[in-house]
Amino acid sequence: MNGQDLLNSIRSTIATQGSVIDYADRIPEATQENLKDIGKALFSYTPALNQFLNELINRIGLVYIHRKLYNNKLAFLKRGFLEYGDTIEEIFVDLAKAVHFMPMPPNGNEADVYKQYKPQIVSAFHTLNREDVYPITINEQMLKRAFTGYQAFSNFVAGIFDSLYRADEVDEYILFKQLIGECLQNSYLVQATKPVDKTTSEAFSIAMRANGLALEYVSRKYNRAGVATNTDLADQILLLRSDIVPVIDVTQLANNFNLNLSIPISGRIIVVDDFGQGNDNLIGGIIDKDFSMIYDTLYKAESIYNPKHMYWNYFLHHHQIISSSPFANAIGFTTETVTPAIESLEILPAEQTIRAGYSGNVRTIVTYTGDIDTSVTYKVTGNSSANTTVDNDGNIYVGADEENATLTITATSVANGEKTATASVNVVDITSA
Repeated sequence: MNGQDLLNSIRSTIATQGSVIDYADRIPEATQENLKDIGKALFSYTPALNQFLNELINRIGLVYIHRKLYNNKLAFLKRGFLEYGDTIEEIFVDLAKAVHFMPMPPNGNEADVYKQYKPQIVSAFHTLNREDVYPITINEQMLKRAFTGYQAFSNFVAGIFDSLYRADEVDEYILFKQLIGECLQNSYLVQATKPVDKTTSEAFSIAMRANGLALEYVSRKYNRAGVATNTDLADQILLLRSDIVPVIDVTQLANNFNLNLSIPISGRIIVVDDFGQGNDNLIGGIIDKDFSMIYDTLYKAESIYNPKHMYWNYFLHHHQIISSSPFANAIGFTTETVTPAIESLEILPAEQTIRAGYSGNVRTIVTYTGDIDTSVTYKVTGNSSANTTVDNDGNIYVGADEENATLTITATSVANGEKTATASVNVVDITSA
């Protein structure tokens, strides 16, 4: 949009809005010859000048000029605009657990047909964590110089928006890639050699291919929450660090990741310059398309005029929730040595109440690095009844004759017996509940 079109767009928009100051009557339509006349008309009537600048910043800047500037190549990660509130609750319903079929109910529990089997529901909360404001000052002398010619006016407008909106886009890109880097760093890490020649490039491509295929199968090992989920090839986003791309045959790599190995899938490969501070070891990654929990919560410009010194201050506000889903699969490829290890265990729920003669269940989140067995075993202690048990799927049965009020469930890592976690069960006698 050139300077003449821009002026006429502002004039038309204000007229459509039904301006109370008769803007269109006071400010003529822009032609190639009358730019200076438009400037004189604006500066001779302050309300019109204020309305012109507000429309220029808010309407033209946000809708038109913004599209011409630097675009955040990770902007596709945005999920939308959150109009109200500053927190999002994300809910995942895990797989139902099978129980052993018994032709007869346990003694003393003939009413077990009415027992409730609650779904395994896990939730995560994502909260507003970016509140940035970008200020810029426009003084009258600067504005008057802009009306000396259409090129000067176009340069003036470009300078304003380059300063505000380009800065916002650049900062947003930096924040988004940092989010990806931290997510990959804390996800399932695969040790890989940086591609520097044909041999290492082929090895890296094979690793990408193998792990991409592995994500198609239901597993708990590739997401931070440890839920059972999978990611189809069509829903995977491949991220590559820019310095390794020239060494890799990108077309072949893209084909390797396609379902039919021939038709490219748009947006499947994203190249970034790096994965943010502290993540220099990462050279690539695979993420689920639902990885992102990024929402805009506020995007607007505000202004105030200083009559004493005759300048306008404009402030671009951009607030966002920048977070990632713990339920989405992600695999990071690192040049650092990955030593398989169990870091920690956490049992959910940490405390629950179960009636005597009824059952419940627990699940364990395993934090780990490398390719390692993430399974756990369970045991129950503090019980008085031999009928009170827990199996290795986390299914708890409290005997109808259980007399103790509190039980302890302990999860122990199969790979590292020193890593344990506990949860408590409060027993309620069915006759007194």
